[in-house]
Amino acid sequence: MLFRSNDAIAIVRRSAFGKTPEGKKVLKKIRELKKSGNLKYKSGLGGSRGQWGSGQISINDSYNRDSEATASELVHEATHAVNEDEFPASKAQITIDEEMRTNINQIKLYRQQRNRGFRDPELERRMKAYHKGELREDVRDRYPGVPESLPK
Repeated sequence: MLFRSNDAIAIVRRSAFGKTPEGKKVLKKIRELKKSGNLKYKSGLGGSRGQWGSGQISINDSYNRDSEATASELVHEATHAVNEDEFPASKAQITIDEEMRTNINQIKLYRQQRNRGFRDPELERRMKAYHKGELREDVRDRYPGVPESLPK
């Protein structure tokens, strides 16, 4: 399905996260991918919320009418893309460090989304883990066997 959610991109652009150096990198990547036609809604992601791969972000089709959920997933998946730009070796191996970066960026946006009344049970859970200093352990539990960092 074609990606038409300019509202989701505007949510990221207007957010405090979108104005940070990290947020600007993520937003730039989202815009590049949209311009090149590499943002899509897709069914059959096996229960995944979103996916980054082969130069494309796919967002679960169930979010296609929810700009807030789409914005959240765009930030998460575009952070994977930015990470690959900055650390090319990450194209071959996901790490806990990379997932931490994607989760933290998503949480930073989500905090602002919550102020507008948006609620996502999974992001609530991750945010609580983050505030308790337990996000890395949470990520490790979700990605068993994944290395902590890229080899030096």
